[in-house]
Amino acid sequence: MEKVFVLMPQRPEEKETDYIVVHSSYQELKINTHRIKYIERLKDYLRIRLHDAPPVMTLMILKKMVDHLPTNRFSRIHRSFIVAVREI
Repeated sequence: MEKVFVLMPQRPEEKETDYIVVHSSYQELKINTHRIKYIERLKDYLRIRLHDAPPVMTLMILKKMVDHLPTNRFSRIHRSFIVAVREI
């Protein structure tokens, strides 16, 4: 049986949260969006590069990640990259 990891959907009252929840290495990780430098698409996976920790790999499509990130702080600059605006 194939196991698929997805981003936890945000509830309406959590729209302005400063974190996302992703599945990686059989566990849920809560990642503060201020720690994210950029997100890179690698086929069916995403590599989330952080300021103060090793990268996090998760099975997800980039479009789904774009929908869950704050649009005022992140920009999709390429079909394979989302970058934190403060890093540009």
